[in-house]
Amino acid sequence: MKNKFLTQIINPLITDDRYTPENDPGGTQFTSDLIGAIIRLLLLVAVIIFVFQFLLGAIQWIMSEGDKTKLEKARSQIQNSLTGLFIAFLVFVILFLIGHFFGIESLKTFTLQWPAI
Repeated sequence: MKNKFLTQIINPLITDDRYTPENDPGGTQFTSDLIGAIIRLLLLVAVIIFVFQFLLGAIQWIMSEGDKTKLEKARSQIQNSLTGLFIAFLVFVILFLIGHFFGIESLKTFTLQWPAI
């Protein structure tokens, strides 16, 4: 008798053959794809936050009207947004290198896909 708790759950809406029990025993490919998608999503969120913070700092710079404290605050916000973007891409590079060194497929084949218009 087959154990009901150990049977793999299959989503009938996924028509891709990569996630069938015969092609992907244990669900490792799905888990690997999920981790890659989460990392890409977090990087996208970081870029969106960067753009928002950078534009907000630029607007504050323009609205400072020569006031030193407002100008320093705007400059600091722009620098912090650039630092955050740099750290986000640095994490991306580190994860890519970890994937190559340790043979983790979801990190080894991790690429950015820019949207096309």
